[in-house]
Amino acid sequence: MHKKMREIAELKAKGVSNRGVAEKTGYARNTVNKIVKQINETGLTYDEVGNLSDQMLSKHFNDPVSSRRNQDFFLPNFELLTKELAKPGVTMQLLWEEYMTECRMQKKKGYQLTQFKKHFNDHLNVHQFKGILKRKAGESIEVDWAGQRPHWNDPDTGATVYGYLFVAALSFSGYSFAYVTKDMKLKWYL
Repeated sequence: MHKKMREIAELKAKGVSNRGVAEKTGYARNTVNKIVKQINETGLTYDEVGNLSDQMLSKHFNDPVSSRRNQDFFLPNFELLTKELAKPGVTMQLLWEEYMTECRMQKKKGYQLTQFKKHFNDHLNVHQFKGILKRKAGESIEVDWAGQRPHWNDPDTGATVYGYLFVAALSFSGYSFAYVTKDMKLKWYL
């Protein structure tokens, strides 16, 4: 949140319109409008806001994460979940499923996936988590050979045949493709 506020303040100090700030930063216009309104209500100039420390920004502005949350719902320990998210193979979906299991066991009301992700992302934005890679659709594809070699019995000879598993995944959508080959030569993955 502090980074976002500083970015907006710096652009506003240069005379950029709210719409222009939204276009340059990629933030929603409503978000830019709310932050500009908050800054104007404090009486500070845009330059002053841009130079404030995180502690001073917290003192002058309300924390949007805690102010928008419905207090009836059980909120997980996001610090612990952030550490879990940094581990290989852990996704927000998996963390949410574990969170819902914990809610059911404790007979507490839990957030559905969309709200869970929203609150988790709010937490990550405030605490500068660097483990999530932001991707654009169609920008990249990740390819590799899978670690364990698949094997099967040849129907004609009955001998065990070992192959190699080629895997490709679109970085943004996660759509994947897998193909078993008899060797790792270039012709199989180009």
